[in-house]
Amino acid sequence: MVAEERFHEGIWCYNKCILDEAKTTVIYSHEDKALVVTPCFYGQGNIRFKIIDDEDNVVYTSSALEKEVQENVYDLSSFINYKVVFFEKERGLSLKKERILKEFPIVFYAREDFVGKSFKIKEVYFDQLVRGEFLRKRHYFNTTYVYFKEMISGNEYIGEVYVRTYNGAFMLDNINPVDIEICSDVIDGMIELSITKDGDGLLLDFDHHGIMNSMDDGKAADIFSYNIDMKGVESV
Repeated sequence: MVAEERFHEGIWCYNKCILDEAKTTVIYSHEDKALVVTPCFYGQGNIRFKIIDDEDNVVYTSSALEKEVQENVYDLSSFINYKVVFFEKERGLSLKKERILKEFPIVFYAREDFVGKSFKIKEVYFDQLVRGEFLRKRHYFNTTYVYFKEMISGNEYIGEVYVRTYNGAFMLDNINPVDIEICSDVIDGMIELSITKDGDGLLLDFDHHGIMNSMDDGKAADIFSYNIDMKGVESV
């Protein structure tokens, strides 16, 4: 009831469905290899969702959803910019058959789909000795790429590193093949990697802003981690 212009108690009533955007989730499960959609909404409408690919094709449409009950969508492709569009299907003879509630953009990267692709290495981190202390430093790359050749386990691969210039691609044959491990999910469009050779870190080539094509240089710094640009992907 309302007293002294303040709301003390009452019951919320909805004359149309409301999607709770904060509690609704759209995520990719690497374990299930599926897009997991969990809706949260208020009201008793006929809520559904459809998935649209980057060419505006509707590739999936759900049936009526239950509140907070997840639905798994399989057989979607990695590296595609999808839109998950929630809508309310109108009842009766309304000319407007769908009322759009919310659109969630998503792109996911299944681990097995990294094989056969190259990614531009955007930045690396290394430890530098400064006044007797090791400090973590960052260095930017421009022309160095990593190629995923073979998957060993869920996050581990065999691959190759190379340099791409105007004159073509040059493999770093003195250190290839290398061991690759994915160390993070996508953060700000990048994924963190560990790249090693027989358990040893690769060496930083300061002069060429890349990876040294050698494992023998006592003055070169070991590279600790790599960030690859998920927009700089190439299929090989």
